[in-house]
Amino acid sequence: MGEIAIGRKEIMAALHVADWGTIRNWKRSYAMPIRYMPNGRPMLLLSELKVWLVKFSEIKKNTHPFSTQTHPFSTPTSRK
Repeated sequence: MGEIAIGRKEIMAALHVADWGTIRNWKRSYAMPIRYMPNGRPMLLLSELKVWLVKFSEIKKNTHPFSTQTHPFSTPTSRK
């Protein structure tokens, strides 16, 4: 695999994902930078993937359901 992953199998291998539906959901929900060639095959530039993975991890960290930043019923950990 070079700088470009072409086709579903190569993209899934690059991301270590077994189901194309997961990648399709990430594309819809988190704007994964998948492009399509003129013949309809998906492709992914690995340099863009690295940038996207950093943004994706930040999004997931800030929206975790048990994160104290977003959880409305969080209690302080230090007591006086």
